[in-house]
Amino acid sequence: MQGLTREQWAEKLALIGAFIKAKGAKITIEIIGSWPAIELGMPGRTSEDLDVWMPNSRFDRALFREACLNAGVDFDPTGEVDRPYIQLVRPGITQVPRHEPEHSAVFGGLILVTPPPAALIASKLVRASGKDMHDIVFLKQKFRIPMDDIMACVKAIGDKMARETAEENIVYLEFRASASKRKSKAGGKRNAKENKPNAP
Repeated sequence: MQGLTREQWAEKLALIGAFIKAKGAKITIEIIGSWPAIELGMPGRTSEDLDVWMPNSRFDRALFREACLNAGVDFDPTGEVDRPYIQLVRPGITQVPRHEPEHSAVFGGLILVTPPPAALIASKLVRASGKDMHDIVFLKQKFRIPMDDIMACVKAIGDKMARETAEENIVYLEFRASASKRKSKAGGKRNAKENKPNAP
């Protein structure tokens, strides 16, 4: 199944939010995974699902499910899917460090929040798939997040094994950051040399 773009997901979320609002209700969900990068306009980023982090989400399950199905979105499927879906995620394979959620967007009666960028990066470092690493680099550059902030969030991951895995994977991110600095510095030296006036 092909992933949805930012605009396509926005249409689905608007339908979900309108349904919830029509019922006189409000639902707050914290989105992790791909959505924060998609919402920020990461080039070419799509996703077939949105991951809802349950510890920081509050909703009536029956109402949320009905709203999703009304919008053509499967709700927390357990088998194969052939259309976009909402996945409910609990601590386990996925780990998110302790954090205060940040406001993301409002779609009618649907309120979206996300982890701070550094916490989201720390979470993605646990799995560190190819897509995760692309998201990480995008978010780090977008918000100019210092490595110390990311490491602090990694250390705040509660699960010991997940924390150690993220600490191992952060080495790759540090290497990328170091290589980028060296490249930028070298480029600056070349420009300075090229712009240096010739001696008379």
